[in-house]
Parts: sequence; C-alpha cells; structure tokens
Amino acid sequence: MPLIQSAIIIALSVAVFMAATGGLAQQQLRHLAGILGARYSLLLAAIATCCASMALHGWAGWWIAASLPAAWHGVVAAGALLIAAIRRLRLPHLPAPREPTRSLGAMSLALFLRQLGDPPGWIVMAAAIYGLPVLAVAGAGAFGGIAALLVPVAMRRA
Repeated sequence: MPLIQSAIIIALSVAVFMAATGGLAQQQLRHLAGILGARYSLLLAAIATCCASMALHGWAGWWIAASLPAAWHGVVAAGALLIAAIRRLRLPHLPAPREPTRSLGAMSLALFLRQLGDPPGWIVMAAAIYGLPVLAVAGAGAFGGIAALLVPVAMRRA
C-alpha cells in the first residue's frame, strides 16, 4: 500500500471517530452502560456490531462502485459524504430506555440498526466508492467506530 493511501486510511479512521462521537449508537450505548452497568457483554456487543456495520458499509460501497462507470465514482462518493454531513448535523438526542433489556442479542441488534444510518457508515461507504481497498476502509472504519463506542463504557468504569 503506497504511503499516501496509508495516510488516507489513518485520516479515515480519525474521521469515523469524530463522526461517531455523539452519534446514535454512542448515545444508546451510553444509556445502556448507565442503566445496566459497564458489562463485558455490552462491550463485546458494541465491538461486534461496529465491525459488522463497517464491513457492510464497505461492501455496499464496493458494490455501488462496481455497478457504476468510473467517471461517476467521485460524484457518488461526494454525495455519500454530503449525506454523512447532513445526518451528523441533524442528529436527534435519544431518550433513555425505560426498560432496557439484558438480552445480548437484543442489545446487539439495536446497536447494529443504530449504526446502519449513522454518519460513520456513510463515510466508509464513500471511501469504498471512491476506490480505496475495501478491507482497509472497513478496518479503518471499525477501528474509529470502536474507539468512539468505547468512550461511554470506559467513562462508566472510571
């Protein structure tokens, strides 16, 4: 991997971290960690769903890029970044759940569904559409997303 591509992947990871900070998934995880306590199962659910979500967004970006002519890649990637910016500016604040579940499957599903429309996924998709290696993009997105999701859990443990 050329040096410039490595720098772009690192910048992508930082951009995903910044976009995920305060996002819907982080809000939900903060509420769950506050009510249920910072459990290892909650931490593992956050890590697994973030990896799955970023892999799905990377694959979707690759699929979109493969189905479009090369001249359109930049335009569609810019559109995905615009959607990420609009979604980030218009994030609602989630109320705390009244009766949070202790089921690991339900928590994982809820976190995964929150991450599908969050701005970090759109950033990962834009990078994959633009032509960066999909595994590197998904890995960088997962790294930045996991770092942002661990903040609420770490704050509850401190």
